[in-house]
Amino acid sequence: MASGTWRDLGLKVSVALAAIGDAPAPVVSLAVLHAVGTLVKEEFVQGALLAVSINSVTRVAAALVSSGRSLAWRFALALAVSVAAAWTTACSTVR
Repeated sequence: MASGTWRDLGLKVSVALAAIGDAPAPVVSLAVLHAVGTLVKEEFVQGALLAVSINSVTRVAAALVSSGRSLAWRFALALAVSVAAAWTTACSTVR
């Protein structure tokens, strides 16, 4: 059990760290792991959602630093809606 827990934690931490700079890279890595049978569908979807969510936070932070609060709030709203839609779709379809 402990090895599975550490594996899950390690996977999530590495995906989150990679997603700070780029969301597609960790998602492609997860897709490859899923394709070869290392990850089940639920782990793939959770990892992809984590990557997109973390990357969205990074994008809002970049908008805040580069363009100020006004643009960052609008950007945050748009990303929050799209990330919420992704999470909702995944939660209702992946079981």
